[in-house]
Amino acid sequence: MLNNVQLQGRLTKDPTVTTPGNSTKVLFTLAVGDDYVKDKAHFVRCGAWNKTGEFIAKHFHKGDMMLIAGNLRSYKPSDAAYEQLEVNVTNVYFAGAKKEAVEEPVEDFNQVGDLPF
Repeated sequence: MLNNVQLQGRLTKDPTVTTPGNSTKVLFTLAVGDDYVKDKAHFVRCGAWNKTGEFIAKHFHKGDMMLIAGNLRSYKPSDAAYEQLEVNVTNVYFAGAKKEAVEEPVEDFNQVGDLPF
């Protein structure tokens, strides 16, 4: 059987880190654009374990573009009557442009007449 998922999208909020047992799990939601309907997005729940999850929590934040690869897993929350799907992320890649530090403009007050006071 084939169970591969590849998605590119933006994080809807900062990833959430949990520690079930001795493992680390990072949960996040990815907003993925729709190819057929303009200005529509699908919100996909994703989870990553251990080193992959720690990498995501450290390097990705709300609004960042990312490319993920993994597989679908179903789970049943304790408060729900039905199963839900989640992407089990096994690989993650930077997909957006590198963020640059915003520099404040520096005013030059070399002449006496230019002083603001």
